[in-house]
Amino acid sequence: VFQKLDLDGGDVLNAKMLKHFFHQMGKTVDSNEIDGMIAMVDPKEQGFASYEDFAAIFTNPAEGLRQVNAEYVRDAVKGVDKNALWSGDSEDQDSHEDDYESDSD
Repeated sequence: VFQKLDLDGGDVLNAKMLKHFFHQMGKTVDSNEIDGMIAMVDPKEQGFASYEDFAAIFTNPAEGLRQVNAEYVRDAVKGVDKNALWSGDSEDQDSHEDDYESDSD
């Protein structure tokens, strides 16, 4: 899964890559939701997820999640309408549409 998401082969996942992935699946996910997903697999709070951090969460979720700073995740998802998640009704979903657009070059 990590290799499919890692568009440039740099061994890290960032918000732009996740946004592209969801777009390819036909899902619109707002930037706060994307930031929250990154924060869940970014215990070092670098703004991206390394393969090691990603694998730690998915191979041993209980231990991997113990390493995550809950406040960092809360800050990342501020403004997300929890009732609209995945329903396609997020108020903010179009306001950041260009935040993570793919580079054309």
